[in-house]
Amino acid sequence: MSNTKYSIVIPHWHKFEELLKPCLESIIKNTTLERLDQTEIIVVLNGSDDYQKILDFINTQAVPTECHIQIIEYPSAIGYTRATNAGIKEAKGEFVILMNDDCVILDYAPKDNWMDILEKPFEDQTVGVTGVKKIYSQQAKASFLVFFLVMIRRSIFDVVGYLDESFSPGGGEDIDFCLRLKKFGLRGVKAPNDDENYEYGTEYPVYHAGEKSVHDVEGWEEGFWKRMAVIEHRVNSFQYEEFANVTAYVSTKGRYTTTLAACLTSIANQTLKPSHVIIFQDDHEAFNMQDSSVFRNILYGLFPKKGIQWSVVFGEGKGQVLNHQKAIDIATTEWLWRVDDDNVVEPNVLEGLCKHIGENVGAIASAVIDPLYNPSTNILNSTEIKHINISPNFQWSKSNAVVQADHLYSSFLFRKEAGKHGYNKELSPVGHREETLFTYEMKLNGWELLIDTNLVTWHLRETSGGIRSYSDGSLWAKDEEVFNKKMSEWGVKMVSIVPINMDNGMGDHWIFKPVLEELLNKNIHDMVVVAACYPAVYEDLVKKYNNLLLISIADGNNMFGKDKMDSLNVYRFCDHVKWNQPVVKAFEKLYLNK
Repeated sequence: MSNTKYSIVIPHWHKFEELLKPCLESIIKNTTLERLDQTEIIVVLNGSDDYQKILDFINTQAVPTECHIQIIEYPSAIGYTRATNAGIKEAKGEFVILMNDDCVILDYAPKDNWMDILEKPFEDQTVGVTGVKKIYSQQAKASFLVFFLVMIRRSIFDVVGYLDESFSPGGGEDIDFCLRLKKFGLRGVKAPNDDENYEYGTEYPVYHAGEKSVHDVEGWEEGFWKRMAVIEHRVNSFQYEEFANVTAYVSTKGRYTTTLAACLTSIANQTLKPSHVIIFQDDHEAFNMQDSSVFRNILYGLFPKKGIQWSVVFGEGKGQVLNHQKAIDIATTEWLWRVDDDNVVEPNVLEGLCKHIGENVGAIASAVIDPLYNPSTNILNSTEIKHINISPNFQWSKSNAVVQADHLYSSFLFRKEAGKHGYNKELSPVGHREETLFTYEMKLNGWELLIDTNLVTWHLRETSGGIRSYSDGSLWAKDEEVFNKKMSEWGVKMVSIVPINMDNGMGDHWIFKPVLEELLNKNIHDMVVVAACYPAVYEDLVKKYNNLLLISIADGNNMFGKDKMDSLNVYRFCDHVKWNQPVVKAFEKLYLNK
């Protein structure tokens, strides 16, 4: 055998005499011996019992020595898609021809013509696959080559990947492959001409019986339409695109020399890029980004090279809430991706968020993690709005989970239609709780909110700029009043928290235990959170009471703040009030006000 240039992969299930034999005979009859010697034919037995029949056929005079047929056998059916991939992975040729066993090459054309027609378009390096039938898919909103007979340059699989085996046993993998080509600047061409007015390439010598086996597969028809729904979902969630129809936006103030450059760079480096980026500059008079070589490189170098359009909108200096609202008003895309100016987004985040786009999905968020904070797995990370005052946000830790939520935090992708109610205009320039109110109202309006903590946005928590430009604590207090008022209007009964600091010895833990049980019975509607050095002392109470949560001292300091924890330390209390009674009485005074 001379150097292999062509590999023909033919999956086969059953009906050897009716399908595979005529297919192989037509290849041999319409291919010169010289070309056959450059070709390997790989028959993949997909749960077929025709192995011996194929061997007997190979050993007949109908198969010349120049015809090289090999068999890959799977005793149990693995489906067309997996069987085809198995053949592709064994292929050695520069060009791989995928051929259904219900195809017959017609002999009215010169020998080798059927292969030459498929090969010629590859003179154009943008061609990834050639075939003989192209049709339009309603689900894909695009035309695709039907893979009953196609040629693909072997190296293309290294770029695009193999057929997607989630489409097994078959149906839709050809649409998916053609759509994936586009993402890499490649295209599928119908041979010998790519006229969109005709499904078949004119003058191509092939007869395709069509679906001679698939309807023998139990449940194939129902499964086929499920696979079409997968295609439609992937199209609608931009999975076949280099750019998502998404406007990313950042509201910034005072972070030009700290986190903003890292934030914008991380947006530019997404595997699925937003089509447009808007930067709301709330203090444009204080900093001209065009005077900065860093921002000139990002805005006039990096963004254009990545193909991302961008614009800067000068804010009114009235805070982030107004800018968030302006983004909704300005954006022309269906989806918006808000990213805080001290966020650094992992490269796969936008692509991962878009995969969750669905008919009733209003917004999707990633984990938003402070790299310096490692919350304990014992902490109640809740997605319910009623727990917002007692629980760290679910997005603050990576749990490799996808969950529904009542509200979202910091950075998320949202549907413009779902956000049409707008941001709360009563909030101060600080905008404390603004995203909580905004996303919870989406939930009230019937939209689903999702969190995928497999995706990570790093929150650098820059101590200057942004909302930390404001030092008036009354702004936060005012926003908290607005928040509580809205919760009351919406009928949300907030769960309160009773914090306990047991940063002391084991004996103190035992002394406090009956006090704790009395406290639990007294506060049945509240969550009692005990930061303990010796949590094992209270494990039996955890089983008995649903409103008890044990956490570490470190998590207590993160959850309540060091000052609050210090004020709850029994020995600090005793020292402060000059306590001269037993410690148990001090516990009762401190936590039960006896």
